[in-house]
Amino acid sequence: MTTLTELKTWLKKPEHIRRILVDIQGVTLTRSITPVSDQNLASSYVGTTTGFVTLLYTTYFLRQPDDSGRLFWVNLIDRSILTKRQVELNFLPGEGTSKTFNFSNGAYTTSTSDTPANTSYLPLITGGVSFTESLSLDGSISLSYGDIELNNTDGGLDSYLSAYIWMNKSISIYIGDPSWSKSDFKLLFKGNIVDIATRNRNTINIILSDVFQKLSSSVSEQLYLNTTKNNVPELIPVTFGECFNITPLLVDSATLTYQVHTGAIEDIIEVRDNGIPVSFTKYLSNGKFTLTRQPFGQITCTVQGHKQSGVYTNKIGETIKTILTNFGPSEARLETSNIDTTNFTNFDNSFMSGGTYTRAIGLYLKDKDNVLNVCNELAKSARAQLTVTSGPQESDSSVGLLKLIKLEIGTVANYSITASDIEAYSMSVQEKVRVKAANKIGYCRNWTVQQSGLAAGVPSSNMSIFNNEYMYATSNNEDVRKAYSLSSDVEADNTLLISKIGGESESYIRANFWSKVRYIYSFTAYSYLFDIQLGDTVSLTNSRFLLSNTLGIVIEVSRNWISGRIQLGVLV
Repeated sequence: MTTLTELKTWLKKPEHIRRILVDIQGVTLTRSITPVSDQNLASSYVGTTTGFVTLLYTTYFLRQPDDSGRLFWVNLIDRSILTKRQVELNFLPGEGTSKTFNFSNGAYTTSTSDTPANTSYLPLITGGVSFTESLSLDGSISLSYGDIELNNTDGGLDSYLSAYIWMNKSISIYIGDPSWSKSDFKLLFKGNIVDIATRNRNTINIILSDVFQKLSSSVSEQLYLNTTKNNVPELIPVTFGECFNITPLLVDSATLTYQVHTGAIEDIIEVRDNGIPVSFTKYLSNGKFTLTRQPFGQITCTVQGHKQSGVYTNKIGETIKTILTNFGPSEARLETSNIDTTNFTNFDNSFMSGGTYTRAIGLYLKDKDNVLNVCNELAKSARAQLTVTSGPQESDSSVGLLKLIKLEIGTVANYSITASDIEAYSMSVQEKVRVKAANKIGYCRNWTVQQSGLAAGVPSSNMSIFNNEYMYATSNNEDVRKAYSLSSDVEADNTLLISKIGGESESYIRANFWSKVRYIYSFTAYSYLFDIQLGDTVSLTNSRFLLSNTLGIVIEVSRNWISGRIQLGVLV
């Protein structure tokens, strides 16, 4: 196995030849025909190459070849790029009705010691093999995307568009030298195919996505048939962390039973009728409670929600991990092995102070929402976003893992980037980010705003708690406000944080971060910096823009593995 240091040394050599290998697994046929088993026609065929290719079409596809397809395969054989047997293997549907496709940007066959052994890659990659990912400055979801372009000048790949199902199939991309065994190649990318398309008559384009594509399903779809509403199905709510004043779902009007979660919960702290605490019996194993008497008005409650295997958490990283691995459709859930658990643990630990977790959260979902959006809302409550680890890494098993990245500039650089690491004249200012004089954080959400109908017994000092949706923490920089003639009345960043210390800390950190002029610098770096990740702290030194060991955070990475270049965006 090639080490990361060895790979970088190889990439720095001017004479190196980059071979890109693409493995696509589980591609299925759309044809309504019974797949033909392997006939091994190549072992006994005697005749012309054209006749052999025609035999492949009539045997495996049960039709005559189209002119462009016949020419495509004949050329590969006659030019000794592939043997007859290797071409025949590309006609097989594989085990059952699925198969693996192998593409490269040049001739390559795995060695006898590789798994699988003696596998030839179709040398059809002509462009693309690029992937772009970014961090948004406002915490909104920023989807990554990529593309692989295959040569289809003679139409030999036309059947790819209609004969196979590519959507959501797994794809892996590797880099190495043509002389290496496959086991020495390093994994660059691990993700899924969005779909296959064609941008012009000469190409087939494979559209890539990372693991985020799987997270577009609803967190929960468990329904309750409301017998009091003619069996209208209602979504059973889900609760994570601690939520104040939620409206529970009435699931049995005869027994006055309410539900706040689809499974076991930590506690139901208090139940209120028009704001006044009332007696109730709680059933924590199934997220329900019953009232001991008929209610007078609106029932709300404060709840500590989901318990996973008997363990309750209100931490951001732990909650996101729980949702990713236990909620949504079973086929769309992630395994723990898909998550950088060390990163998640370190993320949560960074908010520990004197034994107290300072970024405790609460989330109540009574309507459908998708997994990715919910996890993003949790993450951005602490200036973080979900990202995916890109290759190459020291260990291939680290590629494609989900991690949490905070939008902050560290004090020590992961990489020092100088003029020798980038293309000449590529350094430029991409954006000047607007200075802010204040920040306002909404925290401790009131999930049921009650501006009327509260009982007379509610103390006047508590009325505002029920009347308003959020409490607020605000931080101002008066010097910045005066210098830039800015307003201190800013729109709130509403979060899922529940504590005052969390709201105040976030407000102070964000106000301080954006109180200075910041720029996003863009430049093109060489391939040996492929392992730079979103969120890495880098130092920039360049003759332009007064950059001298200037620290910044990588917020955009666009890798082109064919050209051997990486476009970086750095916020300083």
